[in-house]
Amino acid sequence: MFVHHSVVFRSSSMNKINKLALSAALTLGFAHFASAAPILDDVLSSYPDVRDNHGAYVQLTDTDGEKDDIVAGLILENAGFAANNSFGLFKRGDFTNQFEVFAGSDTPSSDRVTLVFKDNGSVWADGVEKAADFGTLFGFYLKRGDSIWYSDKSLNGGIDVAGFYDLPNAKNGYDFVVAFEDVPNGDQDFNDLVVGLSDVATVTEPGSLALLGLGLIGLGLSRNRKS
Repeated sequence: MFVHHSVVFRSSSMNKINKLALSAALTLGFAHFASAAPILDDVLSSYPDVRDNHGAYVQLTDTDGEKDDIVAGLILENAGFAANNSFGLFKRGDFTNQFEVFAGSDTPSSDRVTLVFKDNGSVWADGVEKAADFGTLFGFYLKRGDSIWYSDKSLNGGIDVAGFYDLPNAKNGYDFVVAFEDVPNGDQDFNDLVVGLSDVATVTEPGSLALLGLGLIGLGLSRNRKS
């Protein structure tokens, strides 16, 4: 009798764990869809229909040690504040370590900047050091006056202002596109400032994947028991 109750208890506990894990994973998924930026070809009509992957940071993929660099291009600015907006990069883990890449006076479709990432952690452009101890993991910011918004929504009080798009094939020399909304909780068109970059890819957050995987495992175990 004792053994029978022990088995029932474990089964009940496992059911609760599975349900909680699945619920958490589904909640995570729905939260992502709820805060998603538009599909990329709704922002840039000539680009593929890639979905926002909800990223916050990217990593340099050109790391062969010969000339580790990226090309950043200002693709689009469709905002009333365009002349006052500036775009830049910040180091993951230290948002105060940041530098400007494009100013409000820069022109979309014509302005491109090559950023060289050196072995000592510094970043250079046009022979000028832009940042020291920067590394190869970074996010993006949009600044206007004293207001600054980051691609990492945890630095914005939970408000997501940037769409992240990894391109399946390079487009106009770009492997990745970041699209900003310059007015939080505004029209959510994410075309206020759009930048393309070569040789970077979104950093996958292990916590999110682990939570989603736990939920899917729980669902699989539940189905196996029922069958």
